[in-house]
Amino acid sequence: MPKTLSLIQNHAQHTQNPIYNHAQNTLSPIQNHAQHTLNPIQNQAENTLSPIQNHAQHTQNPIQNHAQNTKSPIQNHAQHTLNPIQNHAQNTKSPIQNHAQHTLSPIQNHAQHTLNSIQNHALNTLSPIQNHAQHTQNPI
Repeated sequence: MPKTLSLIQNHAQHTQNPIYNHAQNTLSPIQNHAQHTLNPIQNQAENTLSPIQNHAQHTQNPIQNHAQNTKSPIQNHAQHTLNPIQNHAQNTKSPIQNHAQHTLSPIQNHAQHTLNSIQNHALNTLSPIQNHAQHTQNPI
């Protein structure tokens, strides 16, 4: 929520929470989720090159390919989130991390039409474990 001050999840814009800094242009030591960031653990900005989670547009990371409207399985930091743990998308309702618009995955429904075998967060995907797009057919 904008201008929030949660002890664990500070999701406001321009926040400086050392654990979960989810604002734009933030500089969190663990998760810098601003645009054009270079965090080695979770670089979730556009045009990023993180070795573990490359969340840029049109990425091809085998573990966490976070294209447009994608959300990280551990900490997906979008604006206006409502997940009890880390729901970082608009109007999401996942018990753990539903990080896409109007998603319905019990664990991590993170993008529109995604295709990653573990966490395919790109457009038009078909993951056997986590199908995170709208109109998906998740086996679980």
